Amino acid sequence: MRLLAFDCAFTGHCVALWENGLVASYDEVEPHAQAARLMPDIERLMAEAGWSYAGLDAIACTIGPGSFTGLRIGLATAKGLALAADKPIIGIGTLEALAAGVNKKENEGVVIAVDALREQVYLQAFDTRITAMRDAAAVDIPAISFPEMPCVLAGSGARLLAGIPSHIRPLPEEAARVSATAMAAHAATQHKRAIPGIAVRPIYIRPPDAKPSQKNG
Repeated sequence: MRLLAFDCAFTGHCVALWENGLVASYDEVEPHAQAARLMPDIERLMAEAGWSYAGLDAIACTIGPGSFTGLRIGLATAKGLALAADKPIIGIGTLEALAAGVNKKENEGVVIAVDALREQVYLQAFDTRITAMRDAAAVDIPAISFPEMPCVLAGSGARLLAGIPSHIRPLPEEAARVSATAMAAHAATQHKRAIPGIAVRPIYIRPPDAKPSQKNG
């Protein structure tokens, strides 16, 4: 499968080209560069690889949870490219994309905890094949429960958690950011999830922090 994969759900963005292995990738950590840099970075990698959009099998992008701005930029870019090239989109949950990049043993699942502020984490558990065991949710830190199977715990929220049971192995230094390479490799195994771009919807777990201004009169 020839894939263009990218993420900009949180800070920065990353892009990868995949065809039976990694062809090219780029990771941008600048937090405010998504709107200005995502498409030029995609164009540059495509040109360097000699790829055309018509030659893609699918476009993979993260669909949330994440920042509202980042998700809108990513999905708008994916849908625009999909419409222009008549290609399907493989929507990958952001926590799923993070889980795909975690180093784990074959018998271990993955629990991803991302700091969601407000004393909450975005939490999702995956089995040994990175198949979701539960939907992503914003969970109050004291109310977190873990799967009974052996798992690794990773993500930016892992350090916030206490009382971790012995069968859960913390790896708080991992999955701080989405790896475009790991995401692309995982998306390449999910070709049955490819759907028309118009049907792809973001995963919004909480309402936006920004509220419309209220004006009198």
